[in-house]
Amino acid sequence: MTDIEIPYNKEAEEALIGSVLLNPTSIYELPTAPGEFYLHRHQYIWKAYRQLQDRLVAIDYVTVTEELERMGKLSDIGGVSYLTKLLNYVPSSLHALEYAKSVRDAFIRRDTLEYARKLTSAAYNENTNIITSRSDIAQGLTNVQGTSGAVHISVWMDKLYDKIGEWADNPSITSGLPTGYADLDEVMGDGLMTGVVLLGGKPGQGKSILAQNIAENMIDVGIPGVLYSAEMTWLDMSLRILSKRTGVRVSEYRKGQVPDDKWSVVTREIEKINALPFYVFDPKGMKAAELRADLTRLKAQHGIKWAIFDYMELLGDEYAGLKDWERSAKLARQLVLMMTPLDIASLVVQKLNKNGWEGMPELSDFAGGSDVGYDVVNALVLCEHIPADGSFSDGNTRTVISVKPQRLVEQTRKACNLYKHDDIPLFSSAMTTKSDPNQAYRARMNEVVV
Repeated sequence: MTDIEIPYNKEAEEALIGSVLLNPTSIYELPTAPGEFYLHRHQYIWKAYRQLQDRLVAIDYVTVTEELERMGKLSDIGGVSYLTKLLNYVPSSLHALEYAKSVRDAFIRRDTLEYARKLTSAAYNENTNIITSRSDIAQGLTNVQGTSGAVHISVWMDKLYDKIGEWADNPSITSGLPTGYADLDEVMGDGLMTGVVLLGGKPGQGKSILAQNIAENMIDVGIPGVLYSAEMTWLDMSLRILSKRTGVRVSEYRKGQVPDDKWSVVTREIEKINALPFYVFDPKGMKAAELRADLTRLKAQHGIKWAIFDYMELLGDEYAGLKDWERSAKLARQLVLMMTPLDIASLVVQKLNKNGWEGMPELSDFAGGSDVGYDVVNALVLCEHIPADGSFSDGNTRTVISVKPQRLVEQTRKACNLYKHDDIPLFSSAMTTKSDPNQAYRARMNEVVV
């Protein structure tokens, strides 16, 4: 059999490798193993990808080049010029999964031919136990997924036992990360979990303030994390943080009217903030690959456990040209694929459709519709206060409602109230004795049903 008769798809292999160079986050959707490539140079490159991934090192042109050089395979693949060729070969990474399917199909066909050769050889060799050979070959033929197929449940159970041991050695109030609002933790399920939690609401409800308050609450108890805000400049973000801690209004800072007796407080609080494990960025037009590289760096160097994004569309023109709902759904999927492998809990501020500005919030009210919520851990809506029957209505009180409950824990609350302060960017826990948001939620749902 000549090389030309061997099943393989050179174009699909090149396109698949180029897709990951173009968009490194796509590798988390791809079950492809190095051995599935026919060309050795492609096997080496894919192995470099996986090794970087295992070490939480961002995959890009530079890191892949360095990894191949460390492996002693850079010259074998054709040097940096070949990587450049692959990077320029693919106009978009949107079809990476289709390329992977083509590569897998060709691999299975080659593998099948190899088993056919073994079976033919065994049939002609009278010294071979043909029954044993047939059984072994039949078993091998059923393993069409190669190294990425199913494993025995004991593999998972062994990992789970180790994880339970880790939890037992580090007991905590919540199984997720505490947000600083006990009622909100219960609404989330049990704090902020690994993956993506959406936070939506119509304009003016205070989504960005709540997200920033949660970030500060977590760092105040020593949980390192990062806040990305495309909504505010570094100056606005910094002023909000300082205003909350000092009680001095943002407008007073901007007018140069900080009270004389507050200057010592300002200095002291800035020193405290500087010592916190808190990382911030105000990205404009950031690409998904750049974001993942930054998260990977922060995870490896500083051990971050959470990331807050204000807001989802901070990923620049990723998926430009798509309809808004489709773009939002794909962006949500991108973030999920970043957070889960890195074991990072994230809160993502997201827009609501105008239909969701009034009435009882639903998952379909998020930009992107219900599609955006398929992969997220939870989806919350911050809305105007929903008073229970006979309770008071406070213009500063907000209600947070979970429209996609956390499925893995015992969720004891569907909604909670928070109090939004007028003078400083701060939410605090509301007096739940005066207003039961769960009762209100049930009452409003009954109205909707009727």
